[in-house]
Amino acid sequence: VIMHVPTIELLPFLERILSLLSKPEANMYIAFRETPATVQVATMTWYYPGSELVELVKARGFDAKVVRVPKMEELIAAREPKGKGPYRLLRCRYSEQASN
Repeated sequence: VIMHVPTIELLPFLERILSLLSKPEANMYIAFRETPATVQVATMTWYYPGSELVELVKARGFDAKVVRVPKMEELIAAREPKGKGPYRLLRCRYSEQASN
């Protein structure tokens, strides 16, 4: 879904979904296609750098990390061989800072 979120709506989108992480055991994974810079590749498709997504999430008081899942990357690369950038997962976790 995040690939169809325009850059101007990215922050409100992240804030809405991060609001669901309200318990210490809460984790969320967001699949995205990673590129070195934000790029619009179609009318309603954007790819984002993982570092930018991590920074936005951490600035809201949550823990964040880009996670590689080689099997997922292989499957998607086989299905979409001309795609720009590999698929990654953005892992977002509840943090005590977010509850303050």
